Amino acid sequence: MSLTDRWPLPDAPGVRDALLTAYAEPTRAYHDTRHLTEVLDRLDELGGGATALPVVLAAWFHDGVYDGEPGAEERSARWAETALAEVGLDPLTVAEVARLVRLTEHHRPTDDDVHGTALSDADLAILAAPLTRYAEYVALVRAEYAHVPDDLFTRGRAAILRDLLAKPHLFHTSYAELHAFAREVGIPERGFDRDHYDVPSEWYDRVVALGAEPVTSRELIRRLVGAGLRRRKTPRR
Repeated sequence: MSLTDRWPLPDAPGVRDALLTAYAEPTRAYHDTRHLTEVLDRLDELGGGATALPVVLAAWFHDGVYDGEPGAEERSARWAETALAEVGLDPLTVAEVARLVRLTEHHRPTDDDVHGTALSDADLAILAAPLTRYAEYVALVRAEYAHVPDDLFTRGRAAILRDLLAKPHLFHTSYAELHAFAREVGIPERGFDRDHYDVPSEWYDRVVALGAEPVTSRELIRRLVGAGLRRRKTPRR
C-alpha cells in the first residue's frame, strides 16, 4: 500500500499532498517519507489504540516541519491545528493530534497514555532496529545536520541520548497495554506495583477469562527482565 493510500482523511487530499511534499524535501535524509512509512508500520504492528485516528494523523504531522531549527515540533503541531480545523475535523480530535505531535519533542508520555505511548514508541523504534538500519539512521541524521560542526553535533546528539536514557524505560507500549487491560477489568490504580498489578485472589478466574496469562512469580520476573520492563524497588535512604 502506498503512502497516499494510508492517509486517513479521504476528503482532505490537499493536506495529505502538502505533507508528502514536506517529507520529500531534498534537505531531508532520515526524516523523510521512509521514516513516515516506518512509523505508520510500527503503529499497525501495535494495533488497538495505536491505530486510532488521532494517532495516525499525529504520525503524519509529527515531522511535518523538520528544518534542523528549534521548535519544529511546535510548528508541526500548529500546522496540524490549522490544517485539520480548516477541513472540518472535530475540535477534540484536532486538539489530541496537536498534543501528540508536541509530545514527540521529548518522548515522555505517561504509561497510561495509550495514544502517546504508541506514537512515542513508533517514532523511537529506529533505536531498536537491526544494526545495519540503525547505522544508516545515524549517518542520515548526521547528513541532515551537515551544516553543524562535528563537535557541536556530537554534544547535541549525546545530550538527546542521555535524556532518553534517563527515562525509567525507553519504550512504553507494554505498560500502556497493561494499564488499559487493568481499566477494562476494573483493577484500581493502587493495584499497580512498579511493573505489574497485584490482583486479589477472588479476581483470578475473571482476569484469566478476559485474557490474562497465569504465570509463576519467577516466570513473571524473567519475562519482565527479558523485555527490559523490570523496575526494581528504590532503596530507602
